[in-house]
Parts: sequence; structure tokens; C-alpha cells
Amino acid sequence: PPLVGPDNACYVIYTSGSTGRPKGAVVTHAGLVNRTAHVAPTINRLGADGVLLQKTEIGFDVSPAEIYAALSTGARIVVARPGGHRDPAYLRDTIIAESVTSIELVPSMLSALLAEGITDCTSLRSVAVGGEELPVDVARAFLAALPGCELHNTYGPAETTVDVTSWHCTTDDLADVSRVPLGRPFPNITLRVLDDLLQPVPMGAPGELYVAGVGVGRGYWGAAGLTADRFVPDPFGSVGSRLYRTGDAVAWRSDGTLEFLGRLDAQVKLRGVRVELGEVESALRSCVGVRDAVASVVRVDGRQVLVGFVVPGGSGVDVVGVREVLRGVLPEVLVPSVVMVVDVVPVDPNGKVDRRQLPVPVLGDESVFVAPVSVVERTVAGVWARVLGRDVVGVESSFFDLGGDSMLAVSLVGALRAAGFATSVRDVFAYRTVRGLAASLGEGVDEWEPVAPFALLSDADRAALPADLTDAYPATQAQVGMAVEIAKDDAARPYHIVHTMRVDDGLPFDVEPLRATLAELVARHDTLRTSVDLTGYSVPMQLVHAEAQVPIAVHPDASGHPAYVTAERGRPFDLASPPPLLRVAVHREDDKGWWLTVSVSHLITGGWDLNLLLADLRDGYHRRRRGEQPTPVEPVAVRYADFVAAELSALDSEADADYWRDVVTGRPKFTLPDTLATESGPRQVCRTELDIADLDPALRGLASSLGVPVKAVLHAAHLKVMSQLSGERRFYTGLVCDARP
Repeated sequence: PPLVGPDNACYVIYTSGSTGRPKGAVVTHAGLVNRTAHVAPTINRLGADGVLLQKTEIGFDVSPAEIYAALSTGARIVVARPGGHRDPAYLRDTIIAESVTSIELVPSMLSALLAEGITDCTSLRSVAVGGEELPVDVARAFLAALPGCELHNTYGPAETTVDVTSWHCTTDDLADVSRVPLGRPFPNITLRVLDDLLQPVPMGAPGELYVAGVGVGRGYWGAAGLTADRFVPDPFGSVGSRLYRTGDAVAWRSDGTLEFLGRLDAQVKLRGVRVELGEVESALRSCVGVRDAVASVVRVDGRQVLVGFVVPGGSGVDVVGVREVLRGVLPEVLVPSVVMVVDVVPVDPNGKVDRRQLPVPVLGDESVFVAPVSVVERTVAGVWARVLGRDVVGVESSFFDLGGDSMLAVSLVGALRAAGFATSVRDVFAYRTVRGLAASLGEGVDEWEPVAPFALLSDADRAALPADLTDAYPATQAQVGMAVEIAKDDAARPYHIVHTMRVDDGLPFDVEPLRATLAELVARHDTLRTSVDLTGYSVPMQLVHAEAQVPIAVHPDASGHPAYVTAERGRPFDLASPPPLLRVAVHREDDKGWWLTVSVSHLITGGWDLNLLLADLRDGYHRRRRGEQPTPVEPVAVRYADFVAAELSALDSEADADYWRDVVTGRPKFTLPDTLATESGPRQVCRTELDIADLDPALRGLASSLGVPVKAVLHAAHLKVMSQLSGERRFYTGLVCDARP
């Protein structure tokens, strides 16, 4: 009888993995045979006429993989000289001299070979890359240099017999990805993506990768505890089957392949935000004068710092210029605080990047506040400070880190235009800092002028107006649409907003501070003095009155508060009634708190500006109630009339019409599946509620790191879900934006 069977140990390979602690992974004969039978012909493209360059040291698990792949197919093996696996020039010359057809590399060595020049390595049929994440730009560069050679991205821990997945890289497939996928499993290998409870996660959701099947090894030599921790029972497999916990975060793609998301035990974070080092490195390598690059988060003087290390090529590299380039292509959090020049990217004995060998950076003196230097910077910084409610603003601080959002960006743009600068909300999003925005403005003066009262009316409409108005202008397309919906369905009462909240200020309620604050807000905002006339003029018209009084109903106790709110939701406004389309009620509860209920028509306010209105109302009341002066406010720089003028101009613009016509007709109609239900039963609606308190810090942290408002992050999540449901990668969708100053 045979002395050795398929499940017996074939070899022990010592690997430290991501932990840095060496452990002996025991691999079976069946695992190595299964891997060799698939990889040798389909990935290595080996046959009797093949030539494999065996350049991996015997202590690395790719070494037996290379040897047995060649031996099993009758291919010739060329053994590299000792230490040759670290010398890209030697490897290139050996490939050419020996007509090598197949080689296995780590991505960092592939990058180094590209820097040496591989266009003469035309004998290569296939290159397999593994051991660490393959950057997209490196893969694209390789295919451009050797279009006749296949490139395979392989993945797998030593514990599962070298590798368990592969993805054939092509120029077309790489054009539409931001990360090179891990691909699909080898034959007789099963991949499971599970959550913390060992339950499968849906497509697109992150989870930990578990490997099952013939490639899973026996465990760690002489380490029963560690084996039990990493090799766990397979709850979905047959009795006795096991899973290997890889510790890698992955997600299923819609095409059934896997996307690598990073190590679970070594997530790189900066200021609470996960940093994709590969994205930083790809951007660094794209800079002029950079031959190779690596990024790392290191601790310097007690704080975490993102550092970019670059290997210069040719005439050298301008590190200051590199940071400026990165500011234009990366979110603020991904721009390295320091860029250092190194002679070479250090690697470990297996050829993988070894960040522990990188030099410790020396930081220059950095101050939290960077003062403006030019006239434009000083003016812009002053406007920012007023809009953000701060005493001073440094020129290097991000608008969104200082508390800015899309609504404040609108206010900022209005204030900057009033100061004579041509800018837009898009500019605020693009440049983010006072220095960046000021540089884009130059010394130019904006040609934009605010709309004069009554300037948007025809002579006939102007003559028909009542005498007590301060302005009038056409209703917007959105307002007309809302008015039509309101008129045609009285029972539904759409666009009628009732907002109620408890106010705990520690003092008995006093109506006079509330009345004074409301009067101030009404005087400041045209929309709060606006009524709507849908039929009395040539177009539906908004009429801005000189004065308006907000009705305030004060109830002596809170017992009737719930019933009042319910009844108020059934009392919509008459759009043609005198302004304001707003009313307020107070229910006293005790000497320390009371309920505030605000009812308002959606035609004069929306979600974003209603929140600001409520905040101003609360702040003004509290200050007056305590006997303090209200917070000084700047005059409104942009009125709703200015937005109406912009919309009318866009409606008359042939260029705008062509753009939106292309949006509507330029792509197929976006459709979602009719239902995810089966024919076996009725449709069911599944509702999942998430506590916003659990999500809010992470959402705000992500938004801050990207230099965008939270709304943009939520929009991106919406697009991701729509893409997963529909299977479409490119499509148009709508986004509700606020235009009321």
C-alpha cells in the first residue's frame, strides 16, 4: 500500500503573513496537485516548449509552486542566481537570454521591471502576479509594454496552497475598475464572504474571506491553538469540513468575482478615516519624475502622518510639485503631509514591499493657523469667517472641516460674489481651502449682478401688481409643480411641512423673544413674506410683500400637543392667502421646557434651509430670553430672485437644452428589477431601520476626509445600491438640491 495519501502533509512552509510571527503552514499533497493541475496550463501557460524562470527563494511558498508547475508539464526550468530575484535588470536580461515564457512576480518587482524596460521580453507568454495587491496603473502599464503577454492577478495565503483565485487582466477590463479584482476560485476551491456571525453577506457588502476545499492545509505545525483559531468548522459544508479565515476584507462584485478591500488586522487609518495606500501610490507614480513610489502611515512626534516615498527617475523629482499635483487628483486626507525621496523601495526577502525599512520622516514646523498673504486671500478669508461664524480662518483649512456644507457653500458663493469675485459652488467643492479658491479667483471681478426688484416682470404684469410689494418674480418650475400637486389632491395634502421639537432651555417660556426673533427673520428673508398667485398674471407669480406677521398660538399646557400636531398636518395653507405661509405654535410643559411646532409650505422653504431657519429661530430666542443681543448677521447677498433669474436664463439657453437632451436620450433608460420575490409566495416589503447615532460619526468622518458634504456621501451610497440592483455601472439619476439662500 502507498505510504502517502492525498491528505498527508506534502511540505511545511513558514510564513509570517501580516502578523510578523513565523508559523509553519502544513500543506497537503492533494492541495498542491490541485493547484498545479489548474495553474500550470491555464495561468502559467506551460507545456513541453515552455520555459519557467524559477527565481523565488525556497523559503517562499511560490517556490514549490514554480517547480512543480514546470515539472508537471515537461517545461524547462531556468534557476536564477542567488539574490537575483531582487535585481530587476538581471531578471529582464535572463528572460531575454533564456527565452523565458512564464514567470511569477510580486507587484513591486513587476513595477521595478517596468521601470527597467521590458519591451524586449517578447518570449513571455504569461506573467502571474501575487503576494500583495496589484495596482491598476502597474497592470495597465504592463499590458501596454507587452500586449502579447497574458497578465494574471493571483491571490491566496500559504495556508491554502499558494493561491486560490485568479483574474485575467485585459486592457478593456482594466479600463473600468479602480482596483484589480481577485477573480474567481480555482477548481475544487470554495470561497465564502462572511460577517462576524459567520453569515454570508450580500453582493457588494464587505466581509471576511474564508476559503474551503481541497487547497486548505492541515493547520500550523506544533501550534494547535493557532490552528483552531484560523482553521474553523465550515457551517455550510459537509461534516468535518473546515474553513480557513484569511483575515482579508473582500466583497462580491456583480460579475461573480471578488474585490480585495484590505487586511482586517492591519487597516490603515488616519484621523479615523481608512486610507487606501494603493490609491496614493498610484497617484504618486503618475507624477513627473517619479519612477516608483510607496506610501505609509507613520507615527511622528506622537501623531499619525501620511508619508509618500518616491524613487526619482531621470533628472530627479520636485517633491513640492508632487504634493501640488496630488492636491488636484486626491481627496485632502490622501495627500501626504510629507513626500520623501528614497533611492529604492525596500523589500523583504520574498520581494514584497517592506515599509518597516522606510526612513522616518522629519516634519517641518506646522501651524494650525496659516495666515493669508495676498489681498485676495485676506478678503476671501474674511468672507469665509463671516459665513462660518468664526473669528479667523486659516488659508490651508478645508471649508468642510470647518463645518461647511452645501447650504453654507451657497451662502459663501453669494457673499463672495457680493464682494466682487466670480466663483461658484463647484469651485468651493473643487478648491476647498482659502488659498486654493483665492488662487482660482485671481484679481478678477465678477460680472454677476444681483437682480433688481421687479426686473423679471413684463410691463403688463408690473402694472397689475398691488402697491404694497417690494418685489415680484415668476415661480420656479419646482414651485409650479408642487402647486399643481397641491391643487389636484386636497386629501393627500402634499408639500405641507409640520415640524415639532421640544425646547429644554431651563427657563419658563416667554412669547416676546419668540415674536421678536420671528419678526427679524421675516424682515430678512423675502420668502417668508411671499405669497403665490397661480392665475392672475401671465405666469405663476411670487409676490414679496413689505410686511408679514407670523401667527403664534400659545397653549397653556402640553396635554393637547400630540392632537394639535395631528390636526395641523391636516390644515394645509391656501397659497393665495396673505403671507407668510408659516405659522407657529407653542405648548408649555413646565418651567424648564416647552414644545415648538412650526408649520410651513414647501413652496417657500425646504429641508436644508428649514433646518437653518429653525436653528436661527432657536438661537435668536435663547439669546433674547437671556437678555443678550442677537448674533449679528450679514445682509442677504443672494436672494431667491437671483436663483429665479438663473433658472429663466437656463430655460432660454439652447446650450442648456442640448445638454439635458443628451442626458435624457444619450443613454438607455435606467430600470430596476420589478421584484426580488419568487413565484412561491406573495411579495413582502422588508424594512430595516438604522440608528443614525451609529452612522453619524463615520459618515461625517468620511465626508470630511473627502472634502465633501455628508449629502454627497449619502448620494454615493444611493448610486452604489442602484448599481447593485440594476447591474448597471453607468447611469443617470436625480439629486435634489436646495436653491433658496
